[in-house]
Amino acid sequence: MSLDVRAPARSRESVHDANKRRIEPLRQALRSSDLGRVRYALLDIFAPDAVIRLGHPFGELTGPDELWSQVYAPLFAAMPDMERADFMVMVGPRRGGREAGDWVGLGDNIFGTHRAPWLGIPATRRATFLRYLKYLRIEGGRVVEMEGLWDIPQLMLQAGAWPMAPQLGLDWLCPGPAHGTGVITVAHDAHKADASVQLV
Repeated sequence: MSLDVRAPARSRESVHDANKRRIEPLRQALRSSDLGRVRYALLDIFAPDAVIRLGHPFGELTGPDELWSQVYAPLFAAMPDMERADFMVMVGPRRGGREAGDWVGLGDNIFGTHRAPWLGIPATRRATFLRYLKYLRIEGGRVVEMEGLWDIPQLMLQAGAWPMAPQLGLDWLCPGPAHGTGVITVAHDAHKADASVQLV
C-alpha cells in the first residue's frame, strides 16, 4: 500500500479573481489613512500611462502621479484622518457597446474630519463623508484605465455650500446592498454574473 503525499490540486484562479486580489493592497492602503502607503499602492498598481476619467472638476488625468497630486494628496490635506469603507466590490468583463476588458468595480464611502478647504469647498471641521464609485480596467496586473465619479455635491451640501436649487428630500449616507452582499468575496462565477446581467 502506498500513500499519496502530493498536495491536492488547487482550482485555477480566474482572471477576475486575480484582478480583485491585485487591487487589495490599494483598498487596504486607502483604509489605513497612511499617505505614503496610498501613494506607493497607486504607483505599484497603476500603469504609468493609465487613462483616468473622473467627473468635474478633475476631468481626464494620466497615470498615478497625476491621480495622487491632483486628487488624493489634496483630499488627504483636507481630511487628514480620511479612511474609506467599501460597500461594493465586484469583478467581471464590461458588457455592451464597443467597450471591453476585465474590470473591478468599487463603491466606497470616505469618512473623515473636513479640516481644510478642498476644491473650494469650505472646511466644516466636523465629521463628513464622501461617496464615490470607480471602475478599474486591468491588463497584465496593472490598472490601465479608470472611470470614477465622486459625489462632490454631497460634500458641498454638508459644508453649507450647495450651489443648486434646494433639495426636496433627505439625502444621507448611501447604504450598500443588504447584508453587505455588495462586497463579493467568493470566487467569480461567470454563470451567476450572466444571470445577474439578464435580470437587470
